[in-house]
Amino acid sequence: MSRLIQIFLLILITLTNSWSDDIDDLEERLKKTTNRKKQVEILNTLVISYGFNDSINYLRCAKRAETLAEQIEFDDGYALSQMHIGNFYNYQYLYDTALNHFNIALSIYREKVDDQKIAETLYKIGTVFFSASNYKAALQYTNEALESFMIIGDIPNRANTHSLICEIESHMGFNARAIEHCRNAKILYEQIGKTDGKPELLNSMGSIYLDLQYYRRCENSFNQAIYLAKSINNEGSIPISLSGLGHLYVATQDYEESFKYYTRALEIDSANNNLAGLGYSNFNIGTVLKLMGKYTDSFFYLSRSLRYSEQLYDLELQAKGHSEIGNLYSQMGDYEKAIEHLKVSVVVAQKIGSDPILETCYNNLAKYYDQLNEKENALIYFKLYMIHKEEMYANQSSSKIAEAEALYNLENKEKQIQLLRRENQIKDLEANERALMNIWLLSGLIFILTVTMVVYRQYKIQNNTNKVLQDQKSSINQQKDEIQTQKESIDKINQILTDKNRQITDSIEYAKKIQVSLLPDEKVLRNNFQDSFIWYLPKDIVSGDFYWFAESENSLCIGVIDCTGHGVPGGFMTVLGNSLLNQYALEHKDLNSPKEILEYMDRNVRTRLNQHGIQLSSPEGMDMSMTIIDFKSLNLKFSSARLPLYISHGENFDQLVGDRLSIGGDEILDKKFTEKSIKVKKGDVLYMSTDGFQDQFGGKDDKKFMKLHFRNLLASMNGLSMENQKIKLVNTFNDWKEFNLQTDDILILGIRI
Repeated sequence: MSRLIQIFLLILITLTNSWSDDIDDLEERLKKTTNRKKQVEILNTLVISYGFNDSINYLRCAKRAETLAEQIEFDDGYALSQMHIGNFYNYQYLYDTALNHFNIALSIYREKVDDQKIAETLYKIGTVFFSASNYKAALQYTNEALESFMIIGDIPNRANTHSLICEIESHMGFNARAIEHCRNAKILYEQIGKTDGKPELLNSMGSIYLDLQYYRRCENSFNQAIYLAKSINNEGSIPISLSGLGHLYVATQDYEESFKYYTRALEIDSANNNLAGLGYSNFNIGTVLKLMGKYTDSFFYLSRSLRYSEQLYDLELQAKGHSEIGNLYSQMGDYEKAIEHLKVSVVVAQKIGSDPILETCYNNLAKYYDQLNEKENALIYFKLYMIHKEEMYANQSSSKIAEAEALYNLENKEKQIQLLRRENQIKDLEANERALMNIWLLSGLIFILTVTMVVYRQYKIQNNTNKVLQDQKSSINQQKDEIQTQKESIDKINQILTDKNRQITDSIEYAKKIQVSLLPDEKVLRNNFQDSFIWYLPKDIVSGDFYWFAESENSLCIGVIDCTGHGVPGGFMTVLGNSLLNQYALEHKDLNSPKEILEYMDRNVRTRLNQHGIQLSSPEGMDMSMTIIDFKSLNLKFSSARLPLYISHGENFDQLVGDRLSIGGDEILDKKFTEKSIKVKKGDVLYMSTDGFQDQFGGKDDKKFMKLHFRNLLASMNGLSMENQKIKLVNTFNDWKEFNLQTDDILILGIRI
């Protein structure tokens, strides 16, 4: 993270060096001129010319410009010198000092109403907060900068700001918003023909695709970033790309390959003396060594990374480092030390607002306390984990309710304070009244001659006091009425939002009924194959998976389809897919080629979703396997977009692999799918499935079930009836998942010939 900001600063200095005046010429002009304003301008230009490679002269010229501009009250020159000094301290990781100078510049630009400079300074402040791992503040300033750049029409800075916000949102775990900013930045960079910021943007997109498990897009993004960085001599971004590829191989459990990429990144960071890069490279190597079971080596690299993070005050790296060291101790059986490090990680992650790190720490703390048989603590952290996970997916309605309630509580509290103050004033007035009465009585006894005068005076005071009391009471009643009105208004808003939530949920439930009604009757399968099963388990109310049957005279066509996403978006795709398949069946009475069905689906999905080339308006698509079984010849034809077909022949278990292409969504036009034809015999068992089962997280190490494990599970069920096989699949899935949330929709179809 910090290394990204360092790259931004280096690019800035490198670019400005390309058009700066010759240093010797500037120094000579500085000596000759007696105009002090001109001297400030030359000094600020010299700062840019020297750059961070000559930090001594850089800071000398900036400080001299600051002093001289302050003496002659040259605001523009003084503000620019503050920006230069802020850049210097930011590059030196002295974030608080950098912020002080940037804020001074910002206040000057606000007084002068210089919108361009205000926006640029807001952006700078955002980068400092990002470097210091204060993501909420970074997001606040960069969003304000983006709005300003949009108003003044500064497209290059808009692109840079979108790119930075993408990185910030990604670190906060908001991948959907992050990818939107990445797309906006990419469009703007292409619009202005800019390439120097593209490697960083591609790295950000690669990281987001990795989180979303779009591994092919992730790999393409990082490789494109490396190629582009080399072509424009931007070596500083290459270690980030190499580390990203290392993360990809960790996700696919190829740890040896991951170690190679992390080591290459470390070598480049060492050669460039990039302290931020060294911190992250050591962390990455320590993490993969832990996964490889090399705990001693892993502890060495993770500890070294932690020292770099403390030196640079990189809070995100500190949180990650303590979390990984805690997990390492758990692998070594020392749960007490593991808990100690995880608690430190929680404190730091809460400070920077990193939801993904908090979620991981809460989950692991629950497990480790459970290992120590401290059930109460385990339950506390498991509840925190579940609450935190739910909060990350809280919808907009619940946020509005929370904001409204907070506003009501705040205003109600203020009204109550005012009410108490009024009541105290009344008590004081009543006390004064009693004191005056006593004086009157005493005066009446001592000064009988002045009774009439005192009575009259007291009468006047009484009237005034009663008037004040009446006014105070009226004001209090008015305040109470306002509080009640506010409460009723909040209750009304609350009820409206609750009704909206219920209406949305009811609509989705009704959509589920529609979706289920579109699925073919399972009797169609059982009429042709008595010993068969279908296990259909949506992740949400509606599913992104569905199955499809079509009968012809002597054959049955069976399709299993996995649409992009799950829930409501996936549900829309299933309706589209089902409609197109039914349309194909109506247009082609003789269904004898699964390959033609897939090619028909690809053309029509791209047409319906307006996917016309390289820059797709939407990346949605679907994976699909299609099988046609001829009952007379027992000939099976199979064609697939990514989904396999498993076949059990007694003791032998085979797998037919489909094409590595999806239906729609890709940038490839006119896809051609392959078709395979084999003979099956009585007793053979066929399995068609989506990837939901194998992608489920669980087990003692909280990992995916994986393809190989799933294939071995299917092969082990050869002697069971199809109904018992379904029961075994369900039980195995639930045992593996345990307390984890379901990862994806599940669809498995089994047939015994």
